[in-house]
Amino acid sequence: MPWVSASSARPLSGQVAVVTGASSGLGQATAHRLAADGAAVALLARRADDLISTQTAIAELGGTALALPTDLADAAAIEAVVSSVAAELRRIDVLVNAAATDVPGPVEALDRHGWDRVIAVNLTAPFLLAKAVWPHMRRAGGGTIINVSSVAGRRGWANAAAYCSTKFALTGLTQSLAAEGRPHGIRACVVYPRGDGHRVGSVGLHTA
Repeated sequence: MPWVSASSARPLSGQVAVVTGASSGLGQATAHRLAADGAAVALLARRADDLISTQTAIAELGGTALALPTDLADAAAIEAVVSSVAAELRRIDVLVNAAATDVPGPVEALDRHGWDRVIAVNLTAPFLLAKAVWPHMRRAGGGTIINVSSVAGRRGWANAAAYCSTKFALTGLTQSLAAEGRPHGIRACVVYPRGDGHRVGSVGLHTA
């Protein structure tokens, strides 16, 4: 997508952002916007080819991005990738948890494996990523964590028990992060995308 900027200023120059789900959709659009505003962006998702395409597009427009294929259901991989970002880019100022998965269907047909994977990607990964970036933000005197929820985080519906559960829980996690982060200058927010969820301007913002 093309970059949109109100001015030539780059307010995030010198900062580093980590964005999950950066291979497509809202995560990809967010990565482009952060890069346009001057941040170096670490791109996380499972699909390596799509991540490299996003990295290339950002680089062609003068931005800095690292493509880091990562299975967000793998706790050890999350810890390792955050260490890699900190080692290569020297700091972490922003975390955007935009990745999500779903196993749609009625509760009666939802097996434990499907439930566990949705919980791992949609809820446990944001927790582990926040935990991993926290010391870097605290030492720097602040940072921002943005968790992407959904209308499914405000209203549950049939055939989406696992997905809705994680999106409701993400709000509680964000509020706890905000309360703990406030003394350290760490801000945590949750966004509830409206419409197709693929336009940076089409989100509702709640400061937890």
